[in-house]
Amino acid sequence: MKAKTREAVTGYTFLLPFLTFFIAFFLLPTCFSLWLSFYKYRGYGEPRFVGWGNFQKLLYYDKFWMAVGNTFFYLFAHWIPAILLSFILALAIHECAKNVQRIYKPIIFLPQIVATVASALVFRVIFATNSGVFSQLLGKQIPFLSDPGLMKWTVVLLMTWKATGWFFVIFLSGLTIVSKDVIEAATIDGASYFQRLFHIVIPLMRKIFMFTFLMETMTTLKVFVEPNMLISGGMAAPPAAKPIVSILVDNVNNGYFGLASASGWILFVFIFMLTMVQYYLFNRPEMKEKRKGGVVR
Repeated sequence: MKAKTREAVTGYTFLLPFLTFFIAFFLLPTCFSLWLSFYKYRGYGEPRFVGWGNFQKLLYYDKFWMAVGNTFFYLFAHWIPAILLSFILALAIHECAKNVQRIYKPIIFLPQIVATVASALVFRVIFATNSGVFSQLLGKQIPFLSDPGLMKWTVVLLMTWKATGWFFVIFLSGLTIVSKDVIEAATIDGASYFQRLFHIVIPLMRKIFMFTFLMETMTTLKVFVEPNMLISGGMAAPPAAKPIVSILVDNVNNGYFGLASASGWILFVFIFMLTMVQYYLFNRPEMKEKRKGGVVR
C-alpha cells in the first residue's frame, strides 16, 4: 500500500466515529424530515402525500405568523442592548489590571453557565404578579407574566441577561487582536479615545461582530425554553408570546409530524436568509476594497 493511501485510510479511520454519528443522527433525520414535510403522517399507518399542503396550511395560519413576529421581536429587542452592554463591559474590563479582570470576568459570565430553566424559574419568581419581588417592593400587582404587552419584554430581559455574558467573553477575546502599537501610534497622532474606538478598534473587530450576530441570530430564532418556562411555568406559552419552535412542538405533541417538519424547514429558511443578509452586509466593504485594488480573492 502506498504511503499516501495508507495516510488517507488512517485519516478516514479516525473520522469514522464522527461520520457515523453525523450520518445517523443528523444527515438521515434531516433528509427524512424534508421528505416528511410533504406528507400527512400521524405516526402510524401509511403517509399520505400532500405536496406543498403542509407549507400552505402554515403560511395561511394566523397564529403561525404571530409566532414569527414574536420570535423576531425577541431577536431584535434583546440583540442591540445585549451587544452594547457586553461591548461596553468588555472595553472597561480590558482596560483594568489583570487582578481586577480575574474577579469580574467570571461574575459577568456567570449567567451564561446557569441552566436556562433555572434562570427562567428565578425570573418567574422575581416577576410574578402576586408574590413577585417587584410587586412586593412596589406594593402593587404588576402583570409582568400575564399582560400581553409586558410578558414579551420580561422574556427579553431574561434573554439579555443570559446573552450579555456570552457576548462579553467574545468581545473581550476579540479586543486582544487589536494591536497596542496601532493604538499607541494613533494616540501620539492626537486621536481621541472615541476616534480610536470607532476608526480602529471596531473596524478591526468586524469579524468578531459578524460572528456574534450570526450565532445569536441562529440561537434566538430557535428560542423555546425562555418564553414557555418563564411565562407559563413549562406549559405552552400564550399565543401573544409563543415562538416559532412552539408551533413545531405543538404539532409533534398532537401527532401532526408533517406539519412539524414543514414548520422546521420554514424556520431553517428564515435562519438561512438572515445569515446570508448579515454575511453580505459585513463583507460588502471588504469586497469593495478588493475590487478597488483590482484583485478579487
